Amino acid sequence: MLYRSLIEKSYSERFGNRSRSLDLAILAVEIAEAVAESCYLSKTDAEDVLAEARAYLGNARRINSDMAGAEKELKRAEGHLARGSGDRIARADFLKFSAHLRVGQGSSGQAAGLLDREIALRRLLGDSYALAVALVDRGWVSNLIEEPAATAFAFFKAALPLVDDHRLTLQAVHSIAERLARDGKGLKAVKFLDSVQLPLYKVREERFEIQHMWIEGIACAALNELAEAENFLLRVRADLARLYATHKLAIASLDLACVYAAQGKLEEVKQLAEEAFSIFTAEGLEERALTAVVVLQEATEAERVTEGMAVAVANFLARFPYNK
Repeated sequence: MLYRSLIEKSYSERFGNRSRSLDLAILAVEIAEAVAESCYLSKTDAEDVLAEARAYLGNARRINSDMAGAEKELKRAEGHLARGSGDRIARADFLKFSAHLRVGQGSSGQAAGLLDREIALRRLLGDSYALAVALVDRGWVSNLIEEPAATAFAFFKAALPLVDDHRLTLQAVHSIAERLARDGKGLKAVKFLDSVQLPLYKVREERFEIQHMWIEGIACAALNELAEAENFLLRVRADLARLYATHKLAIASLDLACVYAAQGKLEEVKQLAEEAFSIFTAEGLEERALTAVVVLQEATEAERVTEGMAVAVANFLARFPYNK
Protein backbone atom coordinates (compact mmCIF):
# COMPACT_ATOMS: atom_id res chain seq x y z
CA MET A 1 0.00 0.00 0.00
CA LEU A 2 1.08 3.58 -0.66
CA TYR A 3 0.88 4.64 2.99
CA ARG A 4 3.33 1.87 3.93
CA SER A 5 5.80 2.95 1.24
CA LEU A 6 5.60 6.46 2.67
CA ILE A 7 6.24 5.42 6.26
CA GLU A 8 9.17 3.28 5.14
CA LYS A 9 10.61 6.25 3.26
CA SER A 10 9.93 8.50 6.25
CA TYR A 11 11.78 6.11 8.56
CA SER A 12 14.75 5.88 6.21
CA GLU A 13 15.10 9.68 6.27
CA ARG A 14 15.26 9.95 10.07
CA PHE A 15 19.04 10.41 10.20
CA GLY A 16 19.35 12.50 7.05
CA ASN A 17 16.46 14.93 6.63
CA ARG A 18 14.30 15.02 9.76
CA SER A 19 11.81 17.56 8.50
CA ARG A 20 11.24 15.52 5.32
CA SER A 21 10.82 12.42 7.48
CA LEU A 22 8.02 14.22 9.35
CA ASP A 23 6.35 15.49 6.18
CA LEU A 24 6.28 11.98 4.72
CA ALA A 25 4.86 10.53 7.94
CA ILE A 26 2.09 13.14 7.99
CA LEU A 27 1.23 12.33 4.39
CA ALA A 28 1.23 8.63 5.22
CA VAL A 29 -1.35 9.19 7.96
CA GLU A 30 -3.57 11.21 5.60
CA ILE A 31 -3.50 8.39 3.06
CA ALA A 32 -4.00 5.76 5.77
CA GLU A 33 -7.11 7.63 6.94
CA ALA A 34 -8.47 7.63 3.40
CA VAL A 35 -7.73 3.91 3.06
CA ALA A 36 -9.36 3.18 6.41
CA GLU A 37 -12.54 4.99 5.35
CA SER A 38 -12.84 3.01 2.13
CA CYS A 39 -15.16 0.07 1.75
CA TYR A 40 -12.33 -2.32 0.95
CA LEU A 41 -11.12 -2.98 4.48
CA SER A 42 -12.75 -4.61 7.47
CA LYS A 43 -13.02 -2.54 10.63
CA THR A 44 -10.14 -4.36 12.33
CA ASP A 45 -7.92 -4.08 9.25
CA ALA A 46 -8.66 -0.35 9.10
CA GLU A 47 -7.60 0.00 12.74
CA ASP A 48 -4.35 -1.85 11.95
CA VAL A 49 -3.58 0.56 9.12
CA LEU A 50 -4.18 3.59 11.33
CA ALA A 51 -2.18 2.11 14.22
CA GLU A 52 0.85 1.55 12.01
CA ALA A 53 0.75 4.98 10.37
CA ARG A 54 0.22 6.89 13.61
CA ALA A 55 2.99 5.02 15.42
CA TYR A 56 5.46 6.03 12.73
CA LEU A 57 4.17 9.61 12.80
CA GLY A 58 4.68 9.65 16.57
CA ASN A 59 8.28 8.57 16.08
CA ALA A 60 8.85 11.20 13.39
CA ARG A 61 7.52 13.89 15.74
CA ARG A 62 9.87 12.69 18.49
CA ILE A 63 12.84 12.86 16.13
CA ASN A 64 11.82 16.45 15.37
CA SER A 65 11.73 17.21 19.14
CA ASP A 66 7.92 17.50 19.30
CA MET A 67 7.57 15.37 22.42
CA ALA A 68 3.98 16.36 23.15
CA GLY A 69 2.98 15.60 19.56
CA ALA A 70 4.78 12.27 19.70
CA GLU A 71 2.98 11.33 22.91
CA LYS A 72 -0.37 12.23 21.36
CA GLU A 73 0.20 10.19 18.21
CA LEU A 74 1.43 7.14 20.10
CA LYS A 75 -1.61 7.30 22.39
CA ARG A 76 -3.83 7.31 19.31
CA ALA A 77 -1.84 4.43 17.83
CA GLU A 78 -2.33 2.46 21.04
CA GLY A 79 -6.08 2.98 20.79
CA HIS A 80 -6.12 1.72 17.21
CA LEU A 81 -4.06 -1.31 18.24
CA ALA A 82 -6.60 -2.15 20.95
CA ARG A 83 -9.40 -2.10 18.37
CA GLY A 84 -7.41 -3.88 15.67
CA SER A 85 -6.62 -7.49 14.86
CA GLY A 86 -3.79 -7.82 17.37
CA ASP A 87 -1.04 -7.52 14.75
CA ARG A 88 2.21 -8.41 16.55
CA ILE A 89 4.51 -6.50 14.19
CA ALA A 90 2.51 -3.29 14.71
CA ARG A 91 2.56 -3.90 18.47
CA ALA A 92 6.34 -4.44 18.46
CA ASP A 93 6.91 -1.26 16.45
CA PHE A 94 4.68 0.65 18.86
CA LEU A 95 6.72 -0.63 21.83
CA LYS A 96 9.98 0.40 20.12
CA PHE A 97 8.80 3.92 19.38
CA SER A 98 7.30 4.29 22.84
CA ALA A 99 10.61 3.22 24.40
CA HIS A 100 12.53 5.82 22.40
CA LEU A 101 10.04 8.47 23.49
CA ARG A 102 10.45 7.50 27.15
CA VAL A 103 14.24 7.90 26.84
CA GLY A 104 13.73 11.38 25.42
CA GLN A 105 11.37 12.20 28.27
CA GLY A 106 13.88 11.10 30.90
CA SER A 107 12.21 7.80 31.78
CA SER A 108 14.85 5.33 30.63
CA GLY A 109 13.78 2.79 33.24
CA GLN A 110 10.34 2.62 31.64
CA ALA A 111 12.03 2.39 28.24
CA ALA A 112 13.91 -0.70 29.38
CA GLY A 113 10.64 -2.43 30.28
CA LEU A 114 9.07 -1.54 26.94
CA LEU A 115 12.09 -2.86 25.07
CA ASP A 116 12.00 -6.10 27.05
CA ARG A 117 8.44 -6.57 25.84
CA GLU A 118 9.46 -5.72 22.28
CA ILE A 119 12.28 -8.27 22.39
CA ALA A 120 9.89 -10.98 23.54
CA LEU A 121 7.56 -10.19 20.63
CA ARG A 122 10.38 -10.09 18.09
CA ARG A 123 11.51 -13.54 19.23
CA LEU A 124 8.00 -14.89 18.61
CA LEU A 125 7.88 -13.24 15.19
CA GLY A 126 11.19 -14.75 14.11
CA ASP A 127 12.49 -11.58 12.45
CA SER A 128 16.24 -11.78 13.14
CA TYR A 129 17.04 -8.25 11.99
CA ALA A 130 14.27 -6.58 14.01
CA LEU A 131 15.26 -8.67 17.04
CA ALA A 132 18.90 -7.62 16.66
CA VAL A 133 17.89 -3.94 16.49
CA ALA A 134 15.76 -4.35 19.63
CA LEU A 135 18.66 -6.00 21.49
CA VAL A 136 21.03 -3.19 20.51
CA ASP A 137 18.46 -0.64 21.67
CA ARG A 138 18.14 -2.49 24.98
CA GLY A 139 21.90 -2.52 25.44
CA TRP A 140 22.00 1.22 24.77
CA VAL A 141 19.30 1.85 27.40
CA SER A 142 21.07 -0.49 29.80
CA ASN A 143 24.06 1.84 29.62
CA LEU A 144 21.84 4.88 30.15
CA ILE A 145 20.36 3.48 33.35
CA GLU A 146 23.82 2.25 34.43
CA GLU A 147 22.99 -1.40 34.76
CA PRO A 148 26.14 -3.52 35.23
CA ALA A 149 28.35 -3.42 32.15
CA ALA A 150 28.01 -7.19 31.76
CA THR A 151 24.23 -6.78 31.44
CA ALA A 152 24.54 -4.22 28.67
CA PHE A 153 27.21 -6.20 26.85
CA ALA A 154 25.06 -9.34 26.95
CA PHE A 155 22.38 -7.59 24.88
CA PHE A 156 24.93 -6.43 22.31
CA LYS A 157 26.60 -9.83 22.08
CA ALA A 158 23.22 -11.51 21.61
CA ALA A 159 22.45 -9.15 18.73
CA LEU A 160 25.64 -9.44 16.69
CA PRO A 161 25.36 -13.11 15.55
CA LEU A 162 21.80 -12.58 14.32
CA VAL A 163 22.55 -10.44 11.29
CA ASP A 164 25.43 -9.49 9.00
CA ASP A 165 24.84 -5.75 9.01
CA HIS A 166 27.73 -3.31 9.24
CA ARG A 167 25.66 -0.42 10.61
CA LEU A 168 24.16 -2.48 13.39
CA THR A 169 27.59 -3.91 14.19
CA LEU A 170 28.98 -0.38 14.48
CA GLN A 171 26.12 0.72 16.74
CA ALA A 172 26.66 -2.24 19.07
CA VAL A 173 30.45 -2.08 19.21
CA HIS A 174 30.50 1.70 19.59
CA SER A 175 28.11 1.39 22.53
CA ILE A 176 30.35 -1.22 24.17
CA ALA A 177 33.51 0.79 23.51
CA GLU A 178 32.03 4.03 24.83
CA ARG A 179 30.91 2.32 28.03
CA LEU A 180 34.41 0.89 28.51
CA ALA A 181 36.10 4.21 27.75
CA ARG A 182 33.86 6.18 30.12
CA ASP A 183 34.45 3.55 32.79
CA GLY A 184 38.19 4.22 32.45
CA LYS A 185 39.02 1.02 30.53
CA GLY A 186 40.71 2.72 27.61
CA LEU A 187 42.76 -0.21 26.32
CA LYS A 188 39.74 -2.52 26.11
CA ALA A 189 37.78 0.24 24.37
CA VAL A 190 40.52 0.65 21.76
CA LYS A 191 40.53 -3.09 21.07
CA PHE A 192 36.79 -3.02 20.39
CA LEU A 193 37.21 0.00 18.11
CA ASP A 194 39.97 -1.78 16.18
CA SER A 195 37.63 -4.73 15.61
CA VAL A 196 35.24 -2.61 13.51
CA GLN A 197 37.69 -0.81 11.22
CA LEU A 198 36.45 -2.82 8.20
CA PRO A 199 32.71 -2.12 8.79
CA LEU A 200 33.57 1.54 9.38
CA TYR A 201 35.42 1.66 6.05
CA LYS A 202 32.61 -0.09 4.18
CA VAL A 203 29.75 1.98 5.62
CA ARG A 204 31.52 5.35 5.25
CA GLU A 205 28.82 7.34 7.02
CA GLU A 206 29.90 10.50 8.79
CA ARG A 207 27.84 9.86 11.92
CA PHE A 208 29.70 6.60 12.54
CA GLU A 209 33.09 8.12 11.71
CA ILE A 210 32.52 10.96 14.18
CA GLN A 211 31.34 8.58 16.89
CA HIS A 212 34.37 6.34 16.33
CA MET A 213 36.79 9.27 16.60
CA TRP A 214 34.95 10.57 19.68
CA ILE A 215 35.33 7.28 21.53
CA GLU A 216 38.99 7.15 20.50
CA GLY A 217 39.41 10.51 22.20
CA ILE A 218 37.73 9.37 25.42
CA ALA A 219 39.78 6.15 25.41
CA CYS A 220 43.04 8.06 24.91
CA ALA A 221 42.15 10.32 27.84
CA ALA A 222 41.53 7.21 29.99
CA LEU A 223 45.00 5.95 28.96
CA ASN A 224 46.51 9.36 29.86
CA GLU A 225 47.47 9.91 26.22
CA LEU A 226 46.38 13.51 26.53
CA ALA A 227 47.82 14.99 23.34
CA GLU A 228 46.11 12.31 21.23
CA ALA A 229 42.87 12.73 23.19
CA GLU A 230 42.93 16.49 22.63
CA ASN A 231 43.51 16.03 18.90
CA PHE A 232 40.63 13.57 18.49
CA LEU A 233 38.19 15.66 20.54
CA LEU A 234 39.05 18.93 18.80
CA ARG A 235 38.28 17.26 15.47
CA VAL A 236 35.02 15.85 16.83
CA ARG A 237 33.98 19.28 18.10
CA ALA A 238 34.71 20.85 14.72
CA ASP A 239 32.61 18.22 12.91
CA LEU A 240 29.71 18.52 15.34
CA ALA A 241 29.76 22.32 15.10
CA ARG A 242 29.68 22.08 11.30
CA LEU A 243 26.66 19.76 11.52
CA TYR A 244 24.91 21.99 14.10
CA ALA A 245 24.67 18.97 16.43
CA THR A 246 24.60 21.26 19.45
CA HIS A 247 23.79 18.76 22.20
CA LYS A 248 26.54 16.41 21.13
CA LEU A 249 28.85 19.40 20.76
CA ALA A 250 28.24 20.28 24.41
CA ILE A 251 29.06 16.73 25.55
CA ALA A 252 32.21 16.67 23.42
CA SER A 253 33.18 20.02 24.95
CA LEU A 254 32.91 18.52 28.42
CA ASP A 255 34.98 15.51 27.33
CA LEU A 256 37.64 17.90 26.07
CA ALA A 257 37.42 19.83 29.34
CA CYS A 258 38.44 16.60 31.10
CA VAL A 259 41.64 16.55 29.05
CA TYR A 260 42.36 20.20 29.82
CA ALA A 261 41.67 19.61 33.52
CA ALA A 262 44.28 16.84 33.49
CA GLN A 263 46.70 19.27 31.82
CA GLY A 264 45.93 22.03 34.33
CA LYS A 265 44.51 24.35 31.65
CA LEU A 266 41.83 25.91 33.85
CA GLU A 267 40.92 28.78 31.53
CA GLU A 268 40.14 26.32 28.73
CA VAL A 269 38.05 24.21 31.13
CA LYS A 270 36.10 27.30 32.13
CA GLN A 271 35.42 28.31 28.52
CA LEU A 272 34.21 24.83 27.55
CA ALA A 273 31.98 24.55 30.63
CA GLU A 274 30.41 27.92 29.78
CA GLU A 275 29.79 26.76 26.21
CA ALA A 276 28.13 23.56 27.41
CA PHE A 277 26.02 25.47 29.95
CA SER A 278 24.78 27.87 27.25
CA ILE A 279 23.77 25.01 24.96
CA PHE A 280 22.03 23.03 27.70
CA THR A 281 20.18 26.14 28.87
CA ALA A 282 18.97 26.88 25.34
CA GLU A 283 17.76 23.28 25.02
CA GLY A 284 15.81 23.53 28.26
CA LEU A 285 17.64 20.64 29.87
CA GLU A 286 16.60 19.73 33.42
CA GLU A 287 17.89 21.73 36.38
CA ARG A 288 19.98 18.84 37.73
CA ALA A 289 21.89 18.68 34.44
CA LEU A 290 22.59 22.39 34.52
CA THR A 291 23.62 22.17 38.18
CA ALA A 292 26.31 19.61 37.31
CA VAL A 293 27.87 22.04 34.83
CA VAL A 294 27.62 24.91 37.32
CA VAL A 295 29.51 22.84 39.89
CA LEU A 296 32.29 22.35 37.33
CA GLN A 297 32.33 26.07 36.52
CA GLU A 298 32.52 27.09 40.17
CA ALA A 299 35.29 24.58 40.91
CA THR A 300 37.27 25.91 37.95
CA GLU A 301 36.90 29.53 39.08
CA ALA A 302 38.06 28.56 42.57
CA GLU A 303 40.96 26.60 41.02
CA ARG A 304 39.72 23.44 42.71
CA VAL A 305 38.73 21.49 39.62
CA THR A 306 40.26 18.03 39.17
CA GLU A 307 40.30 15.63 36.26
CA GLY A 308 38.12 13.24 38.25
CA MET A 309 35.49 15.92 38.85
CA ALA A 310 35.45 16.88 35.16
CA VAL A 311 35.14 13.23 34.09
CA ALA A 312 32.27 12.67 36.52
CA VAL A 313 30.37 15.68 35.12
CA ALA A 314 31.05 14.72 31.48
CA ASN A 315 29.94 11.12 32.00
CA PHE A 316 26.82 12.20 33.90
CA LEU A 317 25.78 14.49 31.05
CA ALA A 318 26.68 11.90 28.39
CA ARG A 319 24.21 9.49 30.02
CA PHE A 320 21.65 12.14 30.83
CA PRO A 321 18.25 11.60 29.12
CA TYR A 322 17.98 13.55 25.91
CA ASN A 323 15.92 13.13 22.76
CA LYS A 324 18.60 11.96 20.32
